[in-house]
Amino acid sequence: DIASNAQHSDDSSYTIASAALNVTKASQALWDPVNLDVNPKSFPGAYVRYTITIENTGTVAADLTTLTDTLAAALDLDVDLADGTAANNPTNGAGDSFQVTHVDNAVTNYCTASTGDADGCGYVGGPGGTVTVDINAVMGGAPDAQLDAGESLTIVFNVVVQ
Repeated sequence: DIASNAQHSDDSSYTIASAALNVTKASQALWDPVNLDVNPKSFPGAYVRYTITIENTGTVAADLTTLTDTLAAALDLDVDLADGTAANNPTNGAGDSFQVTHVDNAVTNYCTASTGDADGCGYVGGPGGTVTVDINAVMGGAPDAQLDAGESLTIVFNVVVQ
């Protein structure tokens, strides 16, 4: 600026940092009534495990809230999260339908499919129903329900093919 000419200028810049969430869903047949746990297929009576992974690929932390997933009409929730062995024992305990793990904090919690209870998980409907996971409630709030940059969280549940 030239002195005393009443013209002024200024330069500014802004840096916007944000979380960027990448969500993937994978399935794996665990058990079927013909092959049992040896190379199982996804046909009626089979148990299929779904794993939903939420990864923060951004530069700042993300506060996680609720995940909702509507199942296909031919799928019904396995309320005991079977382990996929020949006996199909519950992974954790009878009635624990979901496993939620904050991978980087090594915190794993289990919750039931009962709607209206305080554990944060629910399932409404029979085959083709809707899965709901309140991640903040399941993980007990921050920091376990918060994903820092580069961290991930997994939600695991099983379905039975109708």
